[in-house]
Amino acid sequence: MDATRRVNLSDERGVALVYLAIALVVLMGLAALAIDMGYMYVNKAKLQNAADAGALAGAGRLSAQPLANLTSARTAAKAFADTNFGLTLDRNITNDPGGDIVLGNWNSASTPPFTPSGNPINAVKVLARRTGDTGTGIGANSKFDLFFSKVLGVNTMGASASAIASRPARARTFFMVGHGVCNSTTFPVVLTPAPGFNNLAWTSLLDPSTSSSEVRDSYFCPAEQIPFAEVCGKQIYTTGGVVTSVFQSVEVDFYDPDYDAANKTFAVDSHGDRYVESWRVIVPVSAEDDPTVQPVPHLVWGYAQITITRACGSGGGNPCNAEGRRFTAPSTIPCAGDEIVISSIVCSDCEHSNFLGALPVLAQ
Repeated sequence: MDATRRVNLSDERGVALVYLAIALVVLMGLAALAIDMGYMYVNKAKLQNAADAGALAGAGRLSAQPLANLTSARTAAKAFADTNFGLTLDRNITNDPGGDIVLGNWNSASTPPFTPSGNPINAVKVLARRTGDTGTGIGANSKFDLFFSKVLGVNTMGASASAIASRPARARTFFMVGHGVCNSTTFPVVLTPAPGFNNLAWTSLLDPSTSSSEVRDSYFCPAEQIPFAEVCGKQIYTTGGVVTSVFQSVEVDFYDPDYDAANKTFAVDSHGDRYVESWRVIVPVSAEDDPTVQPVPHLVWGYAQITITRACGSGGGNPCNAEGRRFTAPSTIPCAGDEIVISSIVCSDCEHSNFLGALPVLAQ
């Protein structure tokens, strides 16, 4: 009987060893899978960073040019994405929708919001892939080699990440225009809160202050205060009044060659001196024709893209001297008092606003 018990105990120990061996294999397989999945998670994050960087860089190089001329946007998107993760993206010159770099239109009100080759071109999509995919506009790429999962027969794994960056319309200076200005057909148009015009009002945009002097001192004059404010559909406070010093501060912003220089054009006068010829900005549009009406805040109906060709404050003096900014209209510019003169205006309501804004942001 003791011999029988010894045999049974020996058998149980043998079975336990078998179970232990199986369990070790399973645990090692799970550990291998966990390590490789962690490795892939890190790679996925790196791919996303590469896609984000490429999309933002590409969108930052967009301009109001036809699709075929936007090669610098593709080059920038490729350079920044490749640098971030050693990729070899294709610039996708044909703009194939399935390619690595796709230029198109982003409009959050549309379904889907991104339209390849849509008009206007205001967004860049980057697909950073290590999937082994091939095709038009797709650069050479391969799946990631795994480490321990090979014991389970899994040698490689693919991953990809996409990003879309757009250049959304945002308010880029501190005044609002009345809705009636959008119907202008004869140019130039003079903007001023003066009686008989009442088509312009000063605003700090999202801040509650409506004092014209504070708008002048805290917003127009400081060179670092170029706004990039999303105000569409919001209620913002305004102030009117023909305040010469405020017009003078707009004059400073207009003729400062370094202030928002990317949106300005330049000319040379008869003395060979360079000066600002025009400034393209995006401003909020009131739902009312007269944005100076008080005391209620004004609903922002949409945005207007305007081209300013002259900004003048009458008389001498410079309210931005404290900021060290001493820029005024050249003597050859025919200033006629306190005014902002525009040569064009294009308006769009909040739902459909898709102007090419000044700065890129990640949209998706």
